[in-house]
Amino acid sequence: MKSILLFIPILFLVSSLNGQISERELISVSNGFLNKVSSGFSIKDQIVPIVEEDTLAYVIQLKPKGFLILTPVKKLPPVLAFSFENDFEFNPSQYNTLLNLIKNDMKHQLKLLEKSNSEALTKYFNNNIKKWEKDPREIKISNRWDVLYGPYLLDIWGQVNCKDQDSSYIYVTNYYTPNHYAAGCVALSLAQILHYYRWPHKGQGKHTDNDNSGSSQGSYSAKFDTTYYDYSNMLDEYMYKSSSDLERSSVGLLAYHTGIALDMDYEYDGSTSNVNKTPDVVNNYFRGTAHYETSSWSSFWDRFDENLENGHPLQLNLGGVGSIGHAPVCDGYRNNNGDPLSERYYHLNMGWWGSSNAWYRLRGSFSAGGYTSVDGAVLDLLPDPQFLDMEVQHSDTFTLKWKIAQNIQCDTFELQKNISGIWTTIAKTTEKQYTDTVSHCGNYQYRVRARIDGHWYFNNYSEVCNVFVVGDITSLYFDGNDSYFVNDKNNHLDVTGNDWTVETWVYPTEVPASGSYPAIISRKYSFELYFRNSSGGLGVGILAFDGSGTGFTSEASLNSGSNTMALNQWHHIAASKSGSTTRLFIDGILVGTSADADFDLDASISAINFGARYDSGNGGYIRYIQNCKMDEIRYSKTARYTSNFSPKKYDYFTPDSYDIFIFHLDEGTGKKVADDTGYFTGVELRDEPNTPEWSCDAEYYGYYVDAVNGDDSNPGTQSQPWKTISKVNNTVFEPGDHIHFKRGCSWNEYLFLQNKQGTEHAHIVFDPYDSGELPLINYPDYGVIIDGSSFLTIKNLDITGDIGIMIKDDSGTNPPEGIIIEKNKIHDESSNGNTGAGVYVSHGANNVSILKNNIYNHYVGVWIGEDNNIQPGCNNLVSENSIYDNSQNGIGISSSDCSIGNETVLSDNKIYNNGFHGIELSGRYYIVERNEIYDNGQDSQGGASGIHTYSRASDEDESYDAGGDHNVIRNNVVYNTQDHTGARTDGNGIQMDMWCDSNLIYNNIVYANDGAGIIIYGSSGNEIYNNTSYGNGQDLGNRFGQFEITVLAAQLSGSNGSGYLHSSNNRIKNNIGMATGTESTRYAVSIGDTSMLDNNIFENNLWYNNSGSHIAGIVDLINHTVKEKTIAEWNNYSWTSDEMSADPLFTNAANHDFHLNHSSPAVDVGQDLTSEGIDKDNQGKRRPLLGKYDTGAFEHGIYWTGDYSFEWNDKLNWFDETVPASNSCVTIFTNNNHFPVILNNTIVKKLYL
Repeated sequence: MKSILLFIPILFLVSSLNGQISERELISVSNGFLNKVSSGFSIKDQIVPIVEEDTLAYVIQLKPKGFLILTPVKKLPPVLAFSFENDFEFNPSQYNTLLNLIKNDMKHQLKLLEKSNSEALTKYFNNNIKKWEKDPREIKISNRWDVLYGPYLLDIWGQVNCKDQDSSYIYVTNYYTPNHYAAGCVALSLAQILHYYRWPHKGQGKHTDNDNSGSSQGSYSAKFDTTYYDYSNMLDEYMYKSSSDLERSSVGLLAYHTGIALDMDYEYDGSTSNVNKTPDVVNNYFRGTAHYETSSWSSFWDRFDENLENGHPLQLNLGGVGSIGHAPVCDGYRNNNGDPLSERYYHLNMGWWGSSNAWYRLRGSFSAGGYTSVDGAVLDLLPDPQFLDMEVQHSDTFTLKWKIAQNIQCDTFELQKNISGIWTTIAKTTEKQYTDTVSHCGNYQYRVRARIDGHWYFNNYSEVCNVFVVGDITSLYFDGNDSYFVNDKNNHLDVTGNDWTVETWVYPTEVPASGSYPAIISRKYSFELYFRNSSGGLGVGILAFDGSGTGFTSEASLNSGSNTMALNQWHHIAASKSGSTTRLFIDGILVGTSADADFDLDASISAINFGARYDSGNGGYIRYIQNCKMDEIRYSKTARYTSNFSPKKYDYFTPDSYDIFIFHLDEGTGKKVADDTGYFTGVELRDEPNTPEWSCDAEYYGYYVDAVNGDDSNPGTQSQPWKTISKVNNTVFEPGDHIHFKRGCSWNEYLFLQNKQGTEHAHIVFDPYDSGELPLINYPDYGVIIDGSSFLTIKNLDITGDIGIMIKDDSGTNPPEGIIIEKNKIHDESSNGNTGAGVYVSHGANNVSILKNNIYNHYVGVWIGEDNNIQPGCNNLVSENSIYDNSQNGIGISSSDCSIGNETVLSDNKIYNNGFHGIELSGRYYIVERNEIYDNGQDSQGGASGIHTYSRASDEDESYDAGGDHNVIRNNVVYNTQDHTGARTDGNGIQMDMWCDSNLIYNNIVYANDGAGIIIYGSSGNEIYNNTSYGNGQDLGNRFGQFEITVLAAQLSGSNGSGYLHSSNNRIKNNIGMATGTESTRYAVSIGDTSMLDNNIFENNLWYNNSGSHIAGIVDLINHTVKEKTIAEWNNYSWTSDEMSADPLFTNAANHDFHLNHSSPAVDVGQDLTSEGIDKDNQGKRRPLLGKYDTGAFEHGIYWTGDYSFEWNDKLNWFDETVPASNSCVTIFTNNNHFPVILNNTIVKKLYL
């Protein structure tokens, strides 16, 4: 008979197994439970049983929301699950994971109950019966549980069927999945945990998911090592919320990549993978460690609980929730230690937009071993540390730096170094950096792990950091009578049946005589790599020997033909077999191919020799190489090269599982040489008849330019450098090349980099060497021109010119990409005045990064703008620069459009003392964040703002010119903008000028500017949220008065017409505006008389004027007069709501600390702006923090994850409690929206700092 699931209102006594449960008992137990855990919830009228042939459970709906799930028999603890987050979802489907879990769980427990019988179980059953019969009035009402960990996750994500604020379907976690199918619960729950840690910033490795069955067959690939995950644009909630395309795609990319890594099978009715794959996926691609254990493991629940106690969410493998199970996140547990009859409840984030989230009693305790729905879990899922990128080092002393994820408590780091193949601890430190000194050049490997929660985890090491130290090349010099060898051990040298590669670097000085074949690497009965004379030039060849012959009987041969090598320089040579094809390479160029099957090298018991052949039947050592250096020798059981490649002399071989041996030959002294794989030990140089000599030469590492001692006829080495920049301009470079300019030198010519192409992972780099002042490129017009080139880095140079660096594409076919301008000094010292830009980005240039430069004395510091009607590209970054003393703008964006998901970002810059605007933004889809902008407007022209959005005309949207629309301006600090001349209407902190619409301005701090703090002037649809404006209007001659935040219509004139351009449909919410001073013209807020009926909305702002009650002003634009309004009069207008007037009680406004005091009237009075994406404050603290939004830029309260202990401080202020004695210890336990404090097992209400 088919099972039927019924939900029937209960109106009578229910006869159940082992006793009757009445409606009164259900209500009584529910009230008792609610008294114990929450005082804010009560029972609704209706109780609904879950029936599938038998009664399996009862659903008690709560108000205002939530539910209890009660068991159907008195022998079980009454409460199986509960939630105060959402109502119970009754709809039966494969996606209703909580309902399916309850059904299957209770079926198992009821079957086990019938079979269980023992004295211990009888006692257990009797205790449970007592719980059913306990009078709820005897249960003490409490605001807490004694043991409470989590829930830690803030996100409420799901897989499919998400709807936005207008109930329209949107793609979120399924944004990128094939056919927008579900991401899969295993992928989603892993993505949720990564989001919790905000880790990794960038993944590692690559992977392809080959889906060969079902309705979404195909190959889906991810390059984790080039992907940066944008956690800052991942929202916690999407269902019925407003979100941008960027905010949806950011989550979608993370969930898609976890799915690819897990080899997800994407299907229309649900996507599947296995939870036990997660540990390898985390380790290989997401910079973490984890292990999967089944619930039968003896330490499973102890380790499970310890993870949660330490703030580490778990990925579960739940059986019994359908045909394929489910993988939710468990992110907390709770129980009452004071009640011996209590049960432990675990918080499950089910991954269905919050609809099934609940606290659930996962662990049964009456059957043998305890029944549980948990089949297994991924335990100790912890982020590994990650090293910051290390450049090639020219010094033997360098500093390693690393970072660790959020929500991880670690107190010590262990740094290890690979020494002769053995990982050796060299430091234990509390710092996230360490300075090491090495003895010579080479490739040095490091790894680091963190002690987390007091434990060292065995596999919690970072990805290996390779540090290349260049300077001198240490190598072996063979003079014609030298060699060394490696004896075989356990047939380790044999590669029969495998692909293979043999390779080395050589520095030949002569060509062997015709007919002689000096052996570079040789093994009797196996193979020989050798030099050959090719028509007077130097070539190479590879032989395969017959293993059953005389030892040197050739059965396969391949040589370089007419391809030869130049003498007196380093060359890379390699032979590599892949399948049935063997290839020969010189300097990464394929010079020969063979399909001879005999290149499957025969086994041998002989040693492998370097620098000669050993032939015992022919007098011993013969065929010595003559006057040749040898370095970096590797033999591998894999085909490393199948096509052309670009070897670099400084790129030392790194051991992997395919290597038979690696000799770096970096010892520099003595007879011993080390195998970096660690397999062969005790290898020594022969001393008969001679010993190879150690050689130390100047490192070839790119090209060197010395304006004093160089010569353009030189090879460009450090000992023989070039002289001029013209030589650099006319040289073709390869990806990965470095061009070094000598410090202390100067060149009166410009660097012209036309059509020079690096790659994403191998930039062409222009930087300094030696010590002294930065290399100076001094030319009056241009310092550097980058034309049609990509993936170049300009670093640590002193660059002058009317335009310091111009990035363009005159051809129109090769827009520059991936240019990095970093740590340069860029300034204009020419006689033609400050008329250009420090850095000018145009002509489609995209993914340009302008980082940590000093840019000054130009017309504009950084200019991103059109040239000949060709706009620049998108995804550019201007960050951490100091931009100052420019005669016009610090940063100028001129007629430049980006798009959603491809925004250009201006972040973390210091922009000061410029003549006009700090930033002028005439473009769309820019993000301006975390900049400090001050003392701008120094020029006498007037009209300056700290941040100024600008459109030229009303038809901006219809031309190629970009207007100042759809930008995000957040978390900036703007002060001291000046405007003492001209009409004296500006000097504003932030201005939305005419025709600049639909911008989002939030979490900014603006103070002490001459004009308004924030002004909307003839623009519409802007959103001004949670800003703090203080003490602006410093210019008492400003003709409109002194305002903090103002909305005005713009006066039109000239060719654009006459009259007013109205400011309409703007939203001003949750701001603080505080006018200071004693002048009667100061107002916290104002609006033009022509804008009062234009659908502008003011809500939940706090306005204050310390000079009187006139907080608001209505501006007469014609007569330039202001009508004063009190807060009561202001609130009488139809476009205002819940506006307040009170001193906001900043922590220390005199010293520009605008955090809120604990008793500030701005706390908890803001409007919920979650749907607008305002979920963090100026410092990244989440909003809301203590239940409701605050007004202003800072959210008030403590935000910690996990448990923290600290000592009392007399300056701590307590709300509604007595401060305990000094030096008492306190622990804060986080819990959703409040912060209860436990002191000596007694709750203390809320802590405010």
